[in-house]
Amino acid sequence: MQSKQPAHTAAQFVDQMDANFFESAQAFAALAQRENNKDAYDYITRAISVCLSAKNSKLRPELRLFNEVASVNDSKERARILTSNRQHLSDGYFISIVEEVVRDLATTVENAPALAGENARKNLDRARSILSEARAVVKDGASDKAA
Repeated sequence: MQSKQPAHTAAQFVDQMDANFFESAQAFAALAQRENNKDAYDYITRAISVCLSAKNSKLRPELRLFNEVASVNDSKERARILTSNRQHLSDGYFISIVEEVVRDLATTVENAPALAGENARKNLDRARSILSEARAVVKDGASDKAA
């Protein structure tokens, strides 16, 4: 963040930003928040945002789409986003990603419920909703082509 071009600097180091990097950054942000250090919290969360944007820019469009819809609570808004990005749903890759996320989360929730926690259950419900919504958009697209 001290760089004159934080986004450019983040892009240079994107390959070093793994899950541990983001977990550590989130831990520092949580610590700053607990200590009521608003300046530090804002600084760290801005840095996390810049790094996430850099990391996201390297992803396949289908993964960026998944990240986008996964962060939206409203099902109608998710459906709108999916519909406007239908081109990323056509080859089945997006659906396969979401199916894998559902399988992974379901395995965690079902086999280790004590470890899964409330977030895993919420994420599983959200992933299942996204899967249904994406399938509906694909089906509607196929119907439009057939008509």
